Amino acid sequence: MGEVEKPEGKPTMKDFFVSYTIADESAAEWVAYELEDAGYSVTLMKWDFSAGSNFVIDMQRAADACERILPILSPNYLQSAFTQPEWAVAFGKDPTGANGLLIPVRVKQCDIIEQNSRAGAPDDQR
Repeated sequence: MGEVEKPEGKPTMKDFFVSYTIADESAAEWVAYELEDAGYSVTLMKWDFSAGSNFVIDMQRAADACERILPILSPNYLQSAFTQPEWAVAFGKDPTGANGLLIPVRVKQCDIIEQNSRAGAPDDQR
């Protein structure tokens, strides 16, 4: 992977944006450390966002400025109102998953279909 030069002098992109809820911050930080140890560049809210900044805008910029998004999946993540827009960026660019832009990392047992059904998301199991 590595950093990719964007055309027209735009800044390079980071390899991964680790998307998580505060309840799973320790797992997210561990994943980020492991990725950096393997030579990848990472954006993590705890490391890269300033106190008092606009959280929503920071998340959108981070998701747009990374090659891939790693959601740290747990029941907390799936129930959060703020996480769906983060992973939706990668899903919108790669809806079939063929390019591997969205790489979920499950850190706690959770039922993705059941959680999304409760949230009103489409469910192929109905």
